[in-house]
Amino acid sequence: MTLAMISLAGIPPLAGFFGKFLLFKAVIEQGTAYYWLTGVAIVGVVISLYYYFGVIRAIYWSQEPADLSPLAVSVPLNSLSGAVLRDALPGSLSQRRPENGERRHRSVEIRRRGRRGACH
Repeated sequence: MTLAMISLAGIPPLAGFFGKFLLFKAVIEQGTAYYWLTGVAIVGVVISLYYYFGVIRAIYWSQEPADLSPLAVSVPLNSLSGAVLRDALPGSLSQRRPENGERRHRSVEIRRRGRRGACH
């Protein structure tokens, strides 16, 4: 979590730094008309540094003990998670298989019709 937060903050040598660096470089290369945009982005980076390091500070230096009680999950959320799991599993009930003789897709029917017309 700490490494992800530091990367999002844009600290070198992580990917977040290179992404921000290349973005700032591209904006500055466009000319002086976009310098204000670079300034706004840098102010945003400074604000995000404060926020991200606040999260890291809360993780490691919080005086409050962690609340390990289980979270209450509502019925709609249970239903939604069940539907997602059902659809994600291979061979699930939601994936209807075509019966013998039933066409899988309309394009197959069109191609077959086209072949018959060309042969007759």
